[in-house]
Amino acid sequence: MKKKIFGVLVLLFTFFIGVDVFSAASCKVSVQGSTTAYVGDNIRLSVLATSNSSLGTFEYTLSYDSSVAKLASGSLHVVDYQHVGQSKATNSYTFKALKTGTVTFKPVNVSVLDFDGNECLQGSSGLTVTIKNKEQKEETVKNYSKNNNLSSLSIDGATLSPSFDKNVTEYNVTMKAGTEKINVKAASEDNKATVSGIGEVSVKEGLNKIDVVVLAENKDKKTYTINVNVEEKDPINVLVNGKKYTVVRKNENIENVPAGFNETKVTINDEEVVAYENKSINLVLVALQSEKGGISLFIYDQKNNKYKEFNVAANNGINLLILDKFEDSIPKGFIKKDISIGNNKVIAYKFRFDDKNNYYLVYAMNLEDGNKNIYLYDKEENTFQRYYDTYDNFKNNIIIYMAFALIIIIGLIFLVLIIKLLKKIFTSKEKKINKLNKKINNLKKSQVKEYDEELDDEPVIREIKEDSKPLKKNRKEKRKELQDAKNFLDKDKTSIRRVSLEPDDMDDYDF
Repeated sequence: MKKKIFGVLVLLFTFFIGVDVFSAASCKVSVQGSTTAYVGDNIRLSVLATSNSSLGTFEYTLSYDSSVAKLASGSLHVVDYQHVGQSKATNSYTFKALKTGTVTFKPVNVSVLDFDGNECLQGSSGLTVTIKNKEQKEETVKNYSKNNNLSSLSIDGATLSPSFDKNVTEYNVTMKAGTEKINVKAASEDNKATVSGIGEVSVKEGLNKIDVVVLAENKDKKTYTINVNVEEKDPINVLVNGKKYTVVRKNENIENVPAGFNETKVTINDEEVVAYENKSINLVLVALQSEKGGISLFIYDQKNNKYKEFNVAANNGINLLILDKFEDSIPKGFIKKDISIGNNKVIAYKFRFDDKNNYYLVYAMNLEDGNKNIYLYDKEENTFQRYYDTYDNFKNNIIIYMAFALIIIIGLIFLVLIIKLLKKIFTSKEKKINKLNKKINNLKKSQVKEYDEELDDEPVIREIKEDSKPLKKNRKEKRKELQDAKNFLDKDKTSIRRVSLEPDDMDDYDF
């Protein structure tokens, strides 16, 4: 009987010991981090204490070779504890690599207790780091792959637009109304590259931007963006300047609302939608989504149910609404020209003599106070400033008047030259003969006495008639004939007044 009772007690003792053994916690302390470093760089590692149940108190000292590495941050001797229910604890360290070689980081004097106060350490492990020189690092990095391209990109049940091309980084896709999750798939062209942003992604009604990032081995990053447009139920469709849009009902997808505009509600097609109102300048904005998925703010005219593009430009913290029409008079010297400011085309006026096409006048409203003014827009620097035309217009007028005066002077000079040239070309032979005969008649009248009939060298003076046959004389003979007449007159200076027979320009006459 005693033997039976003893046997039962032994079995019970063994059972409880077994239960205690199998229920005991198992704990471990290990050092984790990169196994390669370079002289002068930081070595970052962590000491991890883990347990298969609740972790209690733990203690260790981290040992290493201080001639190879130097502690930059972290405590070498650690005594810590965890709250109930927590099974791991991490302590981070940073060391400076001093020289080439190897250094082992190892926890020593380790003690780990579970939350019940029982020793649970099952073992510890260290980390050996190889430190290389800078030249080795540069050579290694140089050989790293730079390939950060995707080889494929898709969404289950949808078609990307445009079709996938590794060199195209932005795509659009439309999902049916009610879609809440999509599955993004992608693969890298280089197996050494890593891809993030894929898998199951939550989406909501409207525009969702999903970034798929490819990180090459050399850490070069490339981002592929997918604009996922989840269709609305019963969308409100509108037409603005021939383009189709849908009204954005909720404010979740609306960004870049200007200061001074407060959220409100307006009724469109018997349905309330979110809007933004600035009462001081009497403007209401609503958001419209294009067919490509982009969302922009538009000025909404509630009375006429019309929409107008909200062309806003930021200038030194001030938002300017570019207007279509100038309410003020256009300064002289400027001509109308359509230009682009940001993504919008606006009406502007370019200075006529600005060959570089840098300066334009635009008419804009200051959204802070509602004042409308002419602004000078510097296209090169993308800046605006109030335009004061008192002095500038005076300078412009001076330039314009000087330019016109110069044009007129040049025109007059050119006209005179043309007239002279035409006169010379079209002067008739008859006028030339009349001019010569007049000179001969004047010579006859100037004689004060009759010539001596016995003189043989009396010059022969006779009129030239248009129908008479011109004498064919060469230039030398013409000059001799005129010189003989001149010599005859010079013989008797007292009785005959000397009159030159030479024409003003001998070459003007055709004998």
